[in-house]
Amino acid sequence: MNMMKDILCVALISVSLFAAEVIQLPAPQLNEGTTLAEAIQNRKTDRDFSNRELPPQILSNLLWAANGINRPETGKRTVPAAIAKYAIRLYVLTAKGTYLHDYQKNTLTLVNEKDLRAYAEFRGTMGPAAGAVILMVADMDTFQQGTPAGRPAIPKDKSTLWIGYESGSIGQDIYLYCASAGLNAVCCASFNEEALTTALDLHGSVRPIMDVIVGYPPEK
Repeated sequence: MNMMKDILCVALISVSLFAAEVIQLPAPQLNEGTTLAEAIQNRKTDRDFSNRELPPQILSNLLWAANGINRPETGKRTVPAAIAKYAIRLYVLTAKGTYLHDYQKNTLTLVNEKDLRAYAEFRGTMGPAAGAVILMVADMDTFQQGTPAGRPAIPKDKSTLWIGYESGSIGQDIYLYCASAGLNAVCCASFNEEALTTALDLHGSVRPIMDVIVGYPPEK
């Protein structure tokens, strides 16, 4: 009997620890911010940040804009993807660790407890100065893993273009949300790919391709 209690206790602790690694974000608030025209007018790159933490609501809104579901009846998203085969997953790098975003459940799952923001750009300074880094990770073989019936095999070079199309759409949505919410943003394609690949335990054709550093403007 005591042994059974011990086993149950260990199981409950394990479940508790696992649950603690998943953060449920609040539902995105879609009735805030500026008009689309104003967001486009204000869209810009800004490399100066306050390291103030991004609240869960802001993160939820930002990730919804980047890659969320905007048509619940069909599950379709805020960004387009070639032949509706999405190649990109989003990771959120913060001072408290790095998380994988689940666009369907709107959750963040801890994948590395370290602060990896310094790997977000080659100088290693902008990431740690900002609230968060949104890292795009793509499976470069997505379009070799089966296509709609009757479609010929997709050449590698075209697959790369299609993934670039998807990542550009995500990046622009992040920029527009930041412009509407008064956040600064800078897109980085020059980052420490080797360090991020190792830290996130990425394998095979899966690799980081781009990130956007996001944060509040510096306090005056």
